Amino acid sequence: MKYVVSLIVSLGLVSACASSSDSPVDEFASVDGVEPVDEPAPERTPDPNEQKTEPEPVAEPELELAPLPELLGVPLAEDLNDDPKIIEINLTAQTSEHVFIEDTVTPMWTYNGQFPGPAIQARVGDRLIVHFTNNLPDSTTVHWHGLRVPNEMDGAPLVQQPVQPGETFTYDFKLKDAGSYWYHPHVQTHIQVERGLYGPIVVHEAEPPAYDVERIVFLDDIRLEMDGNRSPFNLTHPERMHGRYGNVLLLNGKAVDEGDSLALRHGVVERWRVMNSANARTAQLDLMAAEWRVIASDGGLVPEPFTTELLQIAPGERYDLEMRWNPESAEDSGELRYWVPVVENEQVKLAPIVLQTLFSNDEEALAAHDVELPEVTLPEWPVEDMPTITIELDGKPGFNGQIQWMLNGKVYGQHIPIKVDLGSYHTIDIVNKQAQVHPMHIHGHFFQVISRNGKPVVNEAGFKDTVMVGAKETVRLSILFDNPGQWMYHCHILEHAKMGMMGVIEVY
Repeated sequence: MKYVVSLIVSLGLVSACASSSDSPVDEFASVDGVEPVDEPAPERTPDPNEQKTEPEPVAEPELELAPLPELLGVPLAEDLNDDPKIIEINLTAQTSEHVFIEDTVTPMWTYNGQFPGPAIQARVGDRLIVHFTNNLPDSTTVHWHGLRVPNEMDGAPLVQQPVQPGETFTYDFKLKDAGSYWYHPHVQTHIQVERGLYGPIVVHEAEPPAYDVERIVFLDDIRLEMDGNRSPFNLTHPERMHGRYGNVLLLNGKAVDEGDSLALRHGVVERWRVMNSANARTAQLDLMAAEWRVIASDGGLVPEPFTTELLQIAPGERYDLEMRWNPESAEDSGELRYWVPVVENEQVKLAPIVLQTLFSNDEEALAAHDVELPEVTLPEWPVEDMPTITIELDGKPGFNGQIQWMLNGKVYGQHIPIKVDLGSYHTIDIVNKQAQVHPMHIHGHFFQVISRNGKPVVNEAGFKDTVMVGAKETVRLSILFDNPGQWMYHCHILEHAKMGMMGVIEVY
């Protein structure tokens, strides 16, 4: 039986003065060492009769790259380029059909006819070339969520003309950072993502940790009618207030079913790349009968892996989990659970839905083993006593009585862009003045979360591009603006962004 979840549901941006620094630096790039300096050879008197010959160039020996880890969960995009350091793919946005409810068909918009779109797998430092074709009836773009790409490759209409029906565009950029990312449109985002336009990106470390298996765990929801058609996009009052919540949970594009299971080899240690593409629903996960810990967040591996009872993943966020399957008995089973709000005795509480039942397969058990993770040291960015940029998240009724979501008292289109110097460090306070939560996303940059309501954060170390700002909460960030251009920042509850909670940061 399919799980259908109830629609029980639980707020920005601009202004400031910039602090400047010296020339821009890239503190994310790793330094392997210093090139040796040879001692100069002694000078000699030239012989005028000596025939001069050009030295033959010495070919640099090419190091053979180790194969990338096997990646399960979403089929891979076909790489068209033989160069091991270039990933070149065709990506086509098109209409298709998908079955979520038995004996019904749901019209979808997808990439390459699959849902989610094909997984793009590469290694840090690789060049990615995407030949994009729009075969949809509406214009669209591709935004590379979390990737620090050149401004003209970001896919936001601010910097790229939307690709019209029947037209093409080539995205071409270097993958600067290892981590788990995703791609989606940035035109009518709340509609196009809900229609099915998104897919995962995995950028492996130069020497990936040697996990036995890597899996994509893509979480989403969709709102369907009984006949399988998608519920209309009416931006009703509940959608404007809370965002669009689906009534069917999805795991890697499939409706969650109580009979879903995952067979694992006893003793296996896996890396699960968990991503949340839902319009509004914050995912809350746990794993029963399995050992697990968080090893990475939005911008790659964290300095110190950590454990938690329940992992909260806001729309747009990503976390990588190390999952060790080592139950006491081969007969034992476990569960990957998704906690949703339900009403019980007139009270709202969380109750689990089982996404998958875990069990041991018939393969010979692996000997107990650990996976060595590389040492991760974050740069110590300056944090000021007072913020250099303050962003207030608020909402109020508009001229038609419907809610407008605002950043510093204005909706998108009314703001004066925040202007910062290229290479400058800033301390940003995001101040939520409302009881609604807001997962805030900044394009083209990473930041570090410093504190919540003045208290240092716990288990949030690591580079982030999306951060949940709770009800009436102030979140302090430290950021280096090292990527020139015009960059969007917005709430990733997509209906909130649509209703005005979106702004621009200019970095020059």
